[in-house]
Amino acid sequence: MEFFAKNQSYLGVDIGRGSIKVVELQNDNARARLLTYGFSEQGVKDVFTRDFADTPEDTGKLIRKICEKAGIR
Repeated sequence: MEFFAKNQSYLGVDIGRGSIKVVELQNDNARARLLTYGFSEQGVKDVFTRDFADTPEDTGKLIRKICEKAGIR
């Protein structure tokens, strides 16, 4: 079973303590090809006072906003 099917794209999300990163990958001859990416970073002051895991609704909205801005399908 192939990890990447043809003409499908996959979303990767990395939620860290100080940033959220999103990538869209697509199969290209059995190799992952980066289609687009987006990210959002918290300010240095916010890293110590707020955690993405503490606010799942806000985090979901932020991920949606990152995807829209990056043009992720």
